[in-house]
Amino acid sequence: MNGPIRWLALAATVSLATAPAAASAQDRGAAPVIAYTTQKESAGFVLRRGSTAILSISVIGLGALVADGAHLVSEEHLVDPSAALAHDVAAHVAERVSGTLAPAPVEISTQRPKEIAAAAAAAASGRLVVNARTIGWGTFAYHLHGIYFSYTELLQVIDGPTGAVLVSDYCSWPKADPNPVSTDDLLADHAKELRRRIDEGTKACLTEFLAKVDSSKALVPG
Repeated sequence: MNGPIRWLALAATVSLATAPAAASAQDRGAAPVIAYTTQKESAGFVLRRGSTAILSISVIGLGALVADGAHLVSEEHLVDPSAALAHDVAAHVAERVSGTLAPAPVEISTQRPKEIAAAAAAAASGRLVVNARTIGWGTFAYHLHGIYFSYTELLQVIDGPTGAVLVSDYCSWPKADPNPVSTDDLLADHAKELRRRIDEGTKACLTEFLAKVDSSKALVPG
């Protein structure tokens, strides 16, 4: 079972909501404000090194892997991509529905769409809210051939007044051959290769999310 499937096994199933197609304008008056979120707490980075990568989490202990990952994230100043994704998707949604992008993100600590919508309405008068949340990121073993970076992100576009989820999607990366490398190669030179893979995964998920937004019948261009 590869990394993305592992992440998806931890996530709740999210279905596409059938929502009214009137999300393109706020009461047909002023341009709707498109809010976007930033997570108060980021998902823990799960780091497996060398020979421990082939052992199951139950053997090693998830806490130890997350603690090791937290040290790496702090030491190398790695950034959870969810906030940047939420901003970029929100900017695209604003353009699509002839709206206005909120000037700053809304910090949230909940996963409930109605509570997210309420927070965005209070902080930014958001008519639509773009929420991106990292379900999991970290390293996994690829048989005995090394380790690779795995990343899964959730996207939601939420209707502000009702809290209904208009658009939802999971993005898991990598999609195909994970191109495993040694731990030393992945983390060398201040985790240069890991950073490259995080950037590549973020760009791939952004492309997928924008396509999802553009194909949605719940978001009508203004």
